[in-house]
Amino acid sequence: MKKIKTLSLFLPFAFAVVRAQSFQPSVIASAGTSNNFLGGSIQWTIGEVDTETFTSGNYSFTQGFNQPDSSNLPTEVSKISTPQFTVSYYPNPVIGNLNLFFSKSTGTYILQIYGMVGEKISETSISGSSEPIVIPFNKYSEGMYILTLINSETSQKVSFKVIKSK
Repeated sequence: MKKIKTLSLFLPFAFAVVRAQSFQPSVIASAGTSNNFLGGSIQWTIGEVDTETFTSGNYSFTQGFNQPDSSNLPTEVSKISTPQFTVSYYPNPVIGNLNLFFSKSTGTYILQIYGMVGEKISETSISGSSEPIVIPFNKYSEGMYILTLINSETSQKVSFKVIKSK
């Protein structure tokens, strides 16, 4: 009898439909809107933490929480040219390894990696060559880093931004 009472208490729940939670991205802000025009769109919100994303290829500009998921952003080959050397680097954003390619130079360089609060995380000596130089980024946490290349002979330096993604 006791088993029947217990069973009758739980029996209605046995046929209940089980649903999992799903989360949709949403922005909770004090103001904002979205407009579509001339084949493009613009969205803005006010009242959240200031973050930013700028790209020049295909005209992308994002600020605030309307940013895309960085795990599926396209990567690009970026190039920095100086009179003494040209360096190309990819992928950016980086998940595992960053590749550096030098042209117009076979000298020695100091590569410094800085975090966004200005602390020097790494410094190493590398040789510019036609072979790619692989910089392991998997040991760094997600975020933005500034890489500085210093030519050992001329002391010329160039800096560029790299985003570490998951």
